[in-house]
Amino acid sequence: MQKIASERDGWCLSENYINIKTHLKWKCGSYNHKWWATPYNIKNGHACKICGIQKMIKNR
Repeated sequence: MQKIASERDGWCLSENYINIKTHLKWKCGSYNHKWWATPYNIKNGHACKICGIQKMIKNR
């Protein structure tokens, strides 16, 4: 999970992996926001929602 997280500039805080559809705790590398998401979502480009919203507002 750390490889997937590092590709999105973050970390996986969960210790136990069950499957790609099970929610794990993540932390972004930019502002240390924490959230729950599946490895499937992270792998498919969905990372920190707060940073995503801030980026969208900044790019307007």
